[in-house]
Amino acid sequence: LYAIYEFYVETILSDYLDLIADLIEYKDLSDGLKIEYRLGISHILSRIDQGRYKHLNHESVVNSYHAALSGGQPYQFVTDALVRHEQNLRLNILSNLFSSKHLLMVEHFELDIVPMESIENQIKDMVDLRNDASHGEIDNLVNVEIMKSNCNFVIKFLEVIRQFISTKLITKMYSQGQIVKLGKVTESFGKNGAFILTAEKGASITKSDLVFIIESNKYSSQTIESIQLNGINLDTFKITNDASEIGLKCPLLVKNNAVLYKEI
Repeated sequence: LYAIYEFYVETILSDYLDLIADLIEYKDLSDGLKIEYRLGISHILSRIDQGRYKHLNHESVVNSYHAALSGGQPYQFVTDALVRHEQNLRLNILSNLFSSKHLLMVEHFELDIVPMESIENQIKDMVDLRNDASHGEIDNLVNVEIMKSNCNFVIKFLEVIRQFISTKLITKMYSQGQIVKLGKVTESFGKNGAFILTAEKGASITKSDLVFIIESNKYSSQTIESIQLNGINLDTFKITNDASEIGLKCPLLVKNNAVLYKEI
């Protein structure tokens, strides 16, 4: 269970970094990220013959780093340099990897009320069990109910991470002009998925469009099932005035104040 958790974190971070390399030129990355990457490259080169880096070689690491620094060609991160961690993924280590102290605030977590301390303790308990199984002795086997609880927690916890990464990616894509903002939901009609969108001038909406939906700290994607303007069904609509209101419907609930985006 711990291995699934760790593998997911490393994989989603690596995928995110690959997408960032496609979106943003290396010279335009934050100084903090570039410094962390340089330190990570140094770390890998000093340990490249050891266990977790045996799949790499000096030449490919140096060439990848040089391509990023020179800016003369598309670059790709050596993602191991930025997802490295020497310790098990307790909450503080995880937050450092994501460079966010707010990753796991209660509003990100898909339970009714989950204190931060409870999240931290549940991760710690899982890590401790993992360490006992790997390096120590197990005094008592975990019973079925505790194991089920751990499995349910990991499922929900990984979904929190997916939501967090997806939201960050949408923000980056918007800042780089890869997606367009359609507008904001000003009225929702419940679980049937119908809502009123106050759309932005220039936005174009077509039935079957895939839209990205940011609701507070949560992310989802849905397709547009129908478009209505003044009670008339439309197949496509282009907004020519600011703050135009249009009726839309998706398969699932879209909440008030959600912001909609779509690819250009």
